[in-house]
Amino acid sequence: LDEAIIDRTEAIEVAKRKEKLLKLQKQHLDELNKEVKGEQLPVESDASDKKPVDTGFIAADSEQAIKDAADITMVGVSRKKRELYKAMQIGNERKKAKTQLLKERKRLLDEAKKSNT
Repeated sequence: LDEAIIDRTEAIEVAKRKEKLLKLQKQHLDELNKEVKGEQLPVESDASDKKPVDTGFIAADSEQAIKDAADITMVGVSRKKRELYKAMQIGNERKKAKTQLLKERKRLLDEAKKSNT
């Protein structure tokens, strides 16, 4: 239970960082749109005071948060149902992998036909 609470707090922190990053991205896009339209951009006097946002770990953290959220929901589930759920996930992953393989083969065949023609 303690691990679930800790994971939840980490997920909340990741969500806050993601929200902050999205806010900065929206601000940047707004500034770019203003620049394209030819409007005057506000001059920032404290630009050197801003810290750069480290975005390298945000993607990994968000994936981990999604995984942790799924794990939290499985805490109260019986072992039999958890194992069945895992088996279903493995089956779905196999189906996706097989579909990807078939799509890749089809793409390669199409490229081969184009190069022969």
